[in-house]
Amino acid sequence: MNKFYLFFLILIAIVYSCKKNQKEDQSSSIILNVSQQAQLVTLSGQINNLSLDNVKQTGFLWSGKPDPIVSTANIYVYTNASSTLQFNLNALSGFTKDSTYYVKAFYVDKSNVYHYSQQVSFKSDGTKQPKLTYLTKSYTWGDEVALKMDTLNVNNLNGINIIIDTNIIVHPTRISGSNIYFNIPNDVTNAYNSLSVSILGQESNAISLSLTNPVITAGGDASLIVGNTLTINGQFFNPTLFKNIVTIGTSKLNIVSATTSKLVVDCNNATISESGALTVQTGSNLIVSTYNNYVIYKYLQPKKNFPGEARESSVAVVLNGAIYTGLGKSKATNQMLKDWWKYDPPTDTWTRVADCPQTAIDVNVFSINNKAYIGMGFFDNYPSNAFYSYDPVNNIWTAIGSFPGTQTLFGAFFNSNQYGYIVGGQQSNSAGIIKVNNVWKFDPTNNSWKQLNSFPGTPREMATGFTLNNKGYVVGGDIQAPYSAITEAWSFDFATETWQQIASMPFVAGSNGVFAFGLNNKGYVGGGNNNDTDGISQFVYEYDPTANTWTLKEKILDPIVYGAAYTSIGNIGYVICGWSNTYPYSEGSQSFFQFIP
Repeated sequence: MNKFYLFFLILIAIVYSCKKNQKEDQSSSIILNVSQQAQLVTLSGQINNLSLDNVKQTGFLWSGKPDPIVSTANIYVYTNASSTLQFNLNALSGFTKDSTYYVKAFYVDKSNVYHYSQQVSFKSDGTKQPKLTYLTKSYTWGDEVALKMDTLNVNNLNGINIIIDTNIIVHPTRISGSNIYFNIPNDVTNAYNSLSVSILGQESNAISLSLTNPVITAGGDASLIVGNTLTINGQFFNPTLFKNIVTIGTSKLNIVSATTSKLVVDCNNATISESGALTVQTGSNLIVSTYNNYVIYKYLQPKKNFPGEARESSVAVVLNGAIYTGLGKSKATNQMLKDWWKYDPPTDTWTRVADCPQTAIDVNVFSINNKAYIGMGFFDNYPSNAFYSYDPVNNIWTAIGSFPGTQTLFGAFFNSNQYGYIVGGQQSNSAGIIKVNNVWKFDPTNNSWKQLNSFPGTPREMATGFTLNNKGYVVGGDIQAPYSAITEAWSFDFATETWQQIASMPFVAGSNGVFAFGLNNKGYVGGGNNNDTDGISQFVYEYDPTANTWTLKEKILDPIVYGAAYTSIGNIGYVICGWSNTYPYSEGSQSFFQFIP
């Protein structure tokens, strides 16, 4: 036989079979009667000339349009036939007054073929509206809710729908007596919702369905670092991940996973560090916030605290890949310190090494050829031009002779690979304290000093220096008269020993007491006193030497905003100790942060 002809016959058979599954039997084998009395519609069906063994299911269906079948009817209800092949439905609801309905009875045979009666149409006198009892508690997602009806004449789930806020349709899970049960779906996102029940197409009165506000369990971590996750424990969270909104302050967090009792979040999409209340919102008016602040750390990230005394105005250098830091003023005693510490980044460990021969504060520091050079500040409580070198290999301090110029305090300092530089500062003479613009160069090969051409900017003290791409930078400082913090910035070319003024920092950037370093071909200046009304900068600004522009980069949340020690290794900056305001009395911290832009 031709293969195409055989395929055609099979296709005709399939089409015929599909049509058979929706067969309408117009013979007298199914008889349908419809009657109405006192808000009750009675549907009665009788199957003739057929044995009960050939009937799998019986039922009724109806619609507001003629000629309904299961696939097009608004309502269909399965019932059980008796041994005499009779089946009935007493509908106390489902038929609206003065509406015309088209009704059929049906049965399903052993081959799953539907057989329909002839259509009967009637105009309804109206059945009683189902009455729903008000709920007395609130729920959360997944909870089973029992809806109590005044009467319930339907003995199966077909034809019953729970309608929430007109657009969410939920099918019941079970019926028991006059109670209809369903589970709260995750799509419900309002604190207060309208709920009604449709029984056989007739809708009940509306009641309120309320959801429970989320709850955050106290305790646990209150900080979140970029690259890590934070687990929030509690109750009544939405198990659908994207339906939860979690924020710290104004920063929206990314939700990694969600259950009703646990949210896991990260801050990888944060643009800046932030502190504020932790807020969880699971829907409209479903919200909870903590009383205590949580913290997001973006670029400035906390590390294990410095183990020495809390302090301010200390110094830090990098020698042989390790950080050495110390000196400064104790928070506990308000006295100057001389302890010296080593931090090893690979092992994240601190070790106390040899103390400086004298206590010291507000000193200049250079790191050249893996030796530290420290001097020209306050030693043993008095201003001094003394200078010391520290050799980390032998763990030895050596006095190398004093600075030869006029005693100068609070200068800016930076170094190249070969030399150290001190710019400006404060000197005393018969007229009082003056700001200067001297520039001095230190050569460690013979411990000698050379005075260079004067700094071309306004004389200043308490400016800050850092090194970036074979240039030294001097930013900010305080000028003589009128006394104020300034935001001027200058670069110094090591090869030509010439100065160039660059774009000034923003007005609100810190000008003294700041931390600064050069990383990834950019300069960074953070914290310090400024000209703003609060007198302190809580931000880090980034300098792009190619574009000659300053951009807000980071927010400072911890006590490192003034008088911190700072240095860098590779493309990571480090900020150690410092304090949180501009009042120096007994201030300081053990804070230790890395800055990774």
